[in-house]
Formats: sequence, structure tokens, C-alpha cells
Amino acid sequence: MNIEDVRNYCLTLPGVTEDSPYGDDMVVFRIEGKIFLHLPLEYDAPRMAVKLPPDYAIELRDKYAAITPSWHLNKTHWSDILIEGHFDDDQLREWIDQSYQLVFDKLPKKVREKYQSMEQPKEKELTDYEKYCKEQETAFDEELGDDRCFPDMPEGHFVRSH
Repeated sequence: MNIEDVRNYCLTLPGVTEDSPYGDDMVVFRIEGKIFLHLPLEYDAPRMAVKLPPDYAIELRDKYAAITPSWHLNKTHWSDILIEGHFDDDQLREWIDQSYQLVFDKLPKKVREKYQSMEQPKEKELTDYEKYCKEQETAFDEELGDDRCFPDMPEGHFVRSH
């Protein structure tokens, strides 16, 4: 992907708008006025800044030199990702989708509901983040051990002893 590909992909997502509130060298993409992606234009190495869950962002930064804390943004939540020559297009789109979804999920319920009638993306295999969450859940389950398993509890409920 290049900068134009990132821009075009962002604009395919429901309700997305773009603007340049910081000047001509930065384009931002928003859902309902909330920014989910920054696309700086002044760097030699094209990059995008996306919002990711903090633990997942740390894991990615440790794994890839091409992912760093964003320079002028909250480094806990925002990561700069080099977009040319480091990751395949599907992976970049996945991170864009995750950033979009994180921001979308924080919108008021009434606002989110207006997008429910729009076409939803078809199901695909688990993303890296979803795999990470499943691994964490498995580790948590193993930590609890069988003696804390309650077969009559609804799935997804956890009981901790003190």
C-alpha cells in the first residue's frame, strides 16, 4: 500500500470523512468527527498513525521495527506504522479496521445504530489482535485451573476466589 491506497481504503469505511485540521502536511480520517487514522505527508518513509489497544500496540512495537509510538500523539494508544515495503496490504487494512472499530465502539449507541443497516464486512479469519486476545484468554483459563471451573455458569462468566 501507499499513501493513496490508505486514503482510498479509509474512505470506503462507513461514515468516514477526511480533513486536514493541522495543515496541508497531515490528513486525518474520522468517523462521526472522531479521528481513527492520521496520515502525515511530510515523511520520506510514508506512515500512518492508528489507534490500537495498548497491550497489543506494545506487542507489535516489540515485534516490528516498522511500528513505533506515534510522535505527536498519545503513545499509549497511537502507533506509527510504516506503510510501504514492510507489511502486506491485508495486514495494513486489518490495522486500519481495528483503529476504526476502536473509535466506532466508543460512539454513542444511537450514533452506532445508524450504521447497523450498512453492509457489514463478511466474516474472515481471526486477526492478529483477535488471536492475541484468544491466547490471553487461554492463559487466563490455564491459570485458574480445573478446580475453578463451574460447568453450570454461562459461557464467558468468570469466578475468582479471594
